Amino acid sequence: MPTTASSAKLSTLSLRWKILLGGFVVLLLAGLVIAFSLWMMRNNLLRTGKENIKRAVSEVAKEVERENVKSLAIPKTMALAQSNGMFGDREASIAYAQAVLESNPDLTGAYFGYEPNAEGADTDSAFLASTFSTDSAQAIDETGRFLPYWFRGHEDDTKILLEPLVDMDTSYYYRGTKNRFLGEPEGTGVIDYLKNENSPLWTEERQALVPTPSSRGGLAKYTGMITEPYIYQGKYIVEQTFPIVIDGEFKGIAGVDRALSDLEKFVWSIRPFVSAQIIVISRRGRIVVHPRDRDVEMPQMEEYGDLDHFAKEVNNRTFKGDKIEDAPNAEFLKHLYLKEGVTKPARIVLEGETYFYTSYRLPDDAGAWTVGLWVSESEMLAPFHRTRDIIIIVGLFGLLLVATALLFLANFITRRMKLAADAASRVAKGDLTVQIQPD
Repeated sequence: MPTTASSAKLSTLSLRWKILLGGFVVLLLAGLVIAFSLWMMRNNLLRTGKENIKRAVSEVAKEVERENVKSLAIPKTMALAQSNGMFGDREASIAYAQAVLESNPDLTGAYFGYEPNAEGADTDSAFLASTFSTDSAQAIDETGRFLPYWFRGHEDDTKILLEPLVDMDTSYYYRGTKNRFLGEPEGTGVIDYLKNENSPLWTEERQALVPTPSSRGGLAKYTGMITEPYIYQGKYIVEQTFPIVIDGEFKGIAGVDRALSDLEKFVWSIRPFVSAQIIVISRRGRIVVHPRDRDVEMPQMEEYGDLDHFAKEVNNRTFKGDKIEDAPNAEFLKHLYLKEGVTKPARIVLEGETYFYTSYRLPDDAGAWTVGLWVSESEMLAPFHRTRDIIIIVGLFGLLLVATALLFLANFITRRMKLAADAASRVAKGDLTVQIQPD
């Protein structure tokens, strides 16, 4: 009998722990289910966020590509007009370039530039005298070379002005186009300070990727040149040019200047996340659009008076036209520039914070610009963090409540079993007066 009483007491104790253990197992399983649900939620948020990043960078890149291709078609058409009868007709060429600028509000300049004495009229003094009172007088340099450049006035975009082109033989827009037509390196003859403004990562090997008129089907498939972004007469622009070819010989260029302000606004308007940062890098490793420029308070022309001082101040305040090595997070930008395109968003730590980034490289025929986008991981996972914090708070409160209930239940049951065990013990000792309540 004593053994039976002891066994009853042990059974009572064991039952208490079994109840508590059972409750713990149930809580553990519930915790695992919740943890798995949170893990699935986190993965789904990351997957959706990455898809949004890819979609946004693709949207920006496709729009940039469309604008580049559309703008490159204009100088190509102008050059083809020269090659098919307009070459040498200076009056018609001047009027045509003016009409191109007037009919394209997103352009800030339109021009032709002939080779020296290309049509044999540069040194014809009678020709110069006959055109002195017309626009032709403003479309030539001191040698009589035909270089009409129509451009919009800085202070009044509705006013279109004419003057001769400058720096043709030392700049990319003219000399670079000529070099590419002749199959020479683009930088041949280009002034050193322009070449030094390109990223050191811009190499001969990367230049070789650019289509020339002698490759990929000749001029029929040649798309022209997009120069590097820079500030000219207070406007942030790129030049887009195409060679004028007569009987297989290079005779000059047709070109347009395109303002980048609309492109900047479009890029900055694409915000799949509040923390989203988008950058556009040119073919030669220069900043076309930088995210931090969005928040820069731009100077006003009236504060400076002259264009050179104004342009210098704009350069000081922004990253417009800078090479990527001079911009924040230079190593990251160099990584984006060297990649053909990061199709799968990857993780990177910038300035102490984790981001997911991706990039898109435009085709060579569309300028070979790189569009990069990065988004803070903390923002992508913000819904997860909020849900996790709520579950932790509710879970801790629930755990305390369930633990209290389990202890109460275990005590409630084992207390009655203890009464039965005590009664059994007394009976075992010969006390037959024991009474047990039915409940």
